[in-house]
Amino acid sequence: MSTEHTLEDPRIVTLDPVTTAAVRATVRMEALRTFFDNSFSLLFATLGEQRTEPAGAPYARYRGEPTETVDVEVGIPVGAAITGDGDVRPSELPGGEVVTATHVGPYDGLGDSYRRLAGWIGEQGRTPSSSMWEVYLTEPGPDVDPAGLRTQICWPLEA
Repeated sequence: MSTEHTLEDPRIVTLDPVTTAAVRATVRMEALRTFFDNSFSLLFATLGEQRTEPAGAPYARYRGEPTETVDVEVGIPVGAAITGDGDVRPSELPGGEVVTATHVGPYDGLGDSYRRLAGWIGEQGRTPSSSMWEVYLTEPGPDVDPAGLRTQICWPLEA
């Protein structure tokens, strides 16, 4: 797979908290794709059962530095808190000062975009938190050109 990608428009913004429905687990890196697929299927099924519409694009939130495993929360913004059901739980993306930037290209280039964004944050004299999330602005699929995938990176800043 190609690693051609760009990182667009890094900037510091203030976000409000966002209510979400989510599935969270510690996952081995090689099982991440399966976890995403299974979690999104579960989330959309639960939202349908609870007659709740998505209020934004799906996301994945990472807590801590990924190693062989990663603490990851896969979720969908909703207008009001859902009722927990099995692995699907109510959650929230935090508000506050966040660096945002858009990664354009295949997912395999996200690591490089995070490194570049960490450098940009340092150039601003700021420190990133140990938690960050990605918002999947382009729905992936078998007919989607990976070069056109758009992923918003959101990286909270330490106070």
